[in-house]
Amino acid sequence: MAKFTSIPTHQLPAGSILRAPINEIGNANIKLLSKGTEITAAFLEKLNSRGITRVAISDMDMASINAFRPQGKARQPAPSHLYRQSISFNDVSKKIDQIVHSGELSKSSTSGDSFIQKLEKPSARGYEQGLEEEWSCEIENQILKLSKLFDATLDGQAVDVPFLKEQCEIILQRICIDQDAFVCFAASPFPCGYPSRHAYHATCMALAIGVECGLDTEHLLQLGMGSLIHDIGMGLIGLQQFESPTTILAKGLRNLADHPVAALKVTHFRDEEFTDVARLVTYQIHERLDGSGYPRGRVSEQIHPLAKIAAVADAFVGMLTPRPHRMGVQGYYAIKKILDETREGKYDPQAVRGLLKATSLFPIGSYVKLTNNKQARVIRSNPSEYTKPTIEVWNGEDQKSEPAVIDLCEQDNIAISGAIACPRAA
Repeated sequence: MAKFTSIPTHQLPAGSILRAPINEIGNANIKLLSKGTEITAAFLEKLNSRGITRVAISDMDMASINAFRPQGKARQPAPSHLYRQSISFNDVSKKIDQIVHSGELSKSSTSGDSFIQKLEKPSARGYEQGLEEEWSCEIENQILKLSKLFDATLDGQAVDVPFLKEQCEIILQRICIDQDAFVCFAASPFPCGYPSRHAYHATCMALAIGVECGLDTEHLLQLGMGSLIHDIGMGLIGLQQFESPTTILAKGLRNLADHPVAALKVTHFRDEEFTDVARLVTYQIHERLDGSGYPRGRVSEQIHPLAKIAAVADAFVGMLTPRPHRMGVQGYYAIKKILDETREGKYDPQAVRGLLKATSLFPIGSYVKLTNNKQARVIRSNPSEYTKPTIEVWNGEDQKSEPAVIDLCEQDNIAISGAIACPRAA
């Protein structure tokens, strides 16, 4: 059943398509706009003329409205948990463990032409008009389908592999259209629909990193399919214990370590449909190079190269997302945390370098303060200059006006002085 949130009417963007009715505050029986209709300027004017300043909107529509707006406010990431190891096994996990113990993990993650050769980095310009609204609408439908796939596994069904592959192909198509715009979406996860929404955002970020790491199409698809179902085991072990507004307790951490093992249970189909490489991504995404991860506490050479990429994406998106027990983290401080833990030996430096190329040090979508005291939004990364992305700047605080687009690599008198929270963060 959909949840509803009260928001000011001025935050309703014209052009959005509703997935649930908009109701009047205090009277759920009065529908101001029906499901499936478009929010128009005329509708917003009508609300204003009636003196309606707030409306009740569904969580799915909230996610769509905020699809390209980072929700993190915190500057200090929560301390890392001391994870437990799982003592759970099944036939698939035993098979994958044998591959790990044999030392047969691939040392190379690419064999064909690098996917990045298909991309053309846009010049210093904003995103195509209407692109954010179009993608946010389409992606909400994809996340809903992924959520239904997650739910089906609770009834013992195996995952729909053609669907997973199709979703990854769509993601790669969007990266070809505008990689920066798509990374902006990936780095702006909204706090609802866990775990399917998180899985989708983490997959988008993993594929963006994989592209920057030079992967070919086949390896990107394996990375994406493994990432899409990496948290599918959360429902199988009981999601409620992780939805508490308090910190996860020791018992919860013990159970948490079981969910990658449980996820492998739904991959009982032919290997040519869902390969062991994709299974390794699902199984090892929570492992860390220093052995501090789970479910098995593997170390560097025991972790597949694609799982190392997925681990960086999952950790980054996880920090950005508000949770019941903590606020989301601003992108810059999430990047800083990952850099610190990379120096401690937890993450693969090549994968982290791919993250920086895809997002910059001040991630795409995040807001920054400039040395001229103006505020700006990061819209494009510069793979060779992590501190000099392309930004859009408004005159004053009126973000309804047309912003100026500035490539900081071409500016000597303007620089980023610090990170700030998105004005509309959750």
